Amino acid sequence: MNPLIRIFSHYCAKLQSDGFARNVLVMFTGTAIGQFGSVLLSPFLTRIYSPEMFGILGIYMAVVGIASVLATLRYEMALPLVQSDSHASDLLAVCIFALFGTTALFVLAILGISTLGNAAAILGPLAPYRWLMPAGFFCIGAYQAMIAYATRQGAFPVIARTKVYQGCAGPLSQICMGLAGMRAWGLILGYIIGQSTGITRLFSQLVIKPGVLHNVSLSGMRTMATRFRHFFFLSTWSGLINVASGTYLLLITIPILYSETVVGFVFLTDRLIGRPLLLISTSILQVYVGDVSKSLSSDPVAVKRRFLQMAGRQLIIVASWLALVNMAAPYVIPALFGKQWADTVPYLHVLSIAYLPQMVMHAITHTLQILEKQGLSALWEIGRFTALLGAFAASYTLGFDAWHALLAYSVVQALAQVILFLLMYRSIQSLQKAGKNE
Repeated sequence: MNPLIRIFSHYCAKLQSDGFARNVLVMFTGTAIGQFGSVLLSPFLTRIYSPEMFGILGIYMAVVGIASVLATLRYEMALPLVQSDSHASDLLAVCIFALFGTTALFVLAILGISTLGNAAAILGPLAPYRWLMPAGFFCIGAYQAMIAYATRQGAFPVIARTKVYQGCAGPLSQICMGLAGMRAWGLILGYIIGQSTGITRLFSQLVIKPGVLHNVSLSGMRTMATRFRHFFFLSTWSGLINVASGTYLLLITIPILYSETVVGFVFLTDRLIGRPLLLISTSILQVYVGDVSKSLSSDPVAVKRRFLQMAGRQLIIVASWLALVNMAAPYVIPALFGKQWADTVPYLHVLSIAYLPQMVMHAITHTLQILEKQGLSALWEIGRFTALLGAFAASYTLGFDAWHALLAYSVVQALAQVILFLLMYRSIQSLQKAGKNE
């Protein structure tokens, strides 16, 4: 037999026997196709929309993305942990109920701001687009809940298909609306369309057809809401801080301290570095959550092994991608996206310091949540958020320009991720010791 065929056959057999690797491959393939479509269409978008318009989209995504942590009150985080199908149905119903309630409150908040007549003062550049904010909030919240439920069901092929739809529908609609002269409206509406594309398929395939909601009871919903109330009381606000401490913090802080144009450069940096890396880490994360959740009580040693395995592989992948992008950026960005985007390069270089540990940790980011260490996670979130705000405050006080402010942010972010890794590792060690003592 040809050596190449023998090697290929060996890895095919290994893939068939390794459910974790097979599920990651399914997720990766779907997400890759979706991201490939998005990246392929990006040069068209950057020639239709200016950096300032992308800056407005970035601010919109940051505000809505942070607010969406409240969408289902973090009950979706508990879905992969539920063992019984009936309990999972009740908990999903709790998520849906919470989503409609929080969306209604969001609408009332926007109505109140509009009634007071000072929307521009409160919302700044988002004032003209304020009624699109509850729509984006609802779509993100619904997708988060359905992804969590699909992860619990092991429906990774269905999740993968939604990634493909999202990666193509969003950019295509943005291009069409941009050519129609809709400016920032086109970017925001296209983003909402992209987010909402996968929801209907997930809901139809996993909820409507199996008749999942027919088994829901009010008493069951109350039981699940009470059982996982610590996700609401602790994970909600710690989740807010978590989301607000990443790229969204940059998209909100930079326009306040510097300019919307710089936000556009940061946004493109995230497209070039963050999106491709999220392609891999998100694929791993969703399978990792399902795999580790099942191993918690039966095999604590496997949890530690999987944790270290994922961290090590991610480090190699992230470091390789960052090296490639940083070397190619000075030549590729002006040629591919247009000369108006050439100033993205120095921001890309400095933000890579933060992206390296952040993207490594993203694949295992829910480890403390899975271990039900919400208190520890919350303390870390508070510490990181405080340190990042301190970095920006010091930069502004000392008169740093945007590049140096981002350097301070990147160093603090990197150190915080190292501390998070150590906290996760220690928590897993404690789990393993507790398992031996039982």
